[in-house]
Amino acid sequence: MTLGCMANIDEYNITRNQYSPMASKGWGSDFMTVLFGPMAFFELPNNLYAILVFNWQNGRVYSNETVGNADFTKREYEDWYVYYKKIAFVFGWNF
Repeated sequence: MTLGCMANIDEYNITRNQYSPMASKGWGSDFMTVLFGPMAFFELPNNLYAILVFNWQNGRVYSNETVGNADFTKREYEDWYVYYKKIAFVFGWNF
């Protein structure tokens, strides 16, 4: 068994990150979404393997006054949070 941790920048807009930054209470054009979590790799008999992954991700919190705006550019960033995203199980065979 091999244990590890993964982190993936899932969303970051390089070309438009200065449009409405979080520091100026904008909609968070400079917000970086990161997917992260532990993973385990299991070597099984007969060249079989299994991988188990748990993922969490961060997200934006908008102000109560602007969270319902259909146009996201008119929302105001307040904070961030972490939530459980998914679990993955991979089963395979090396030949």
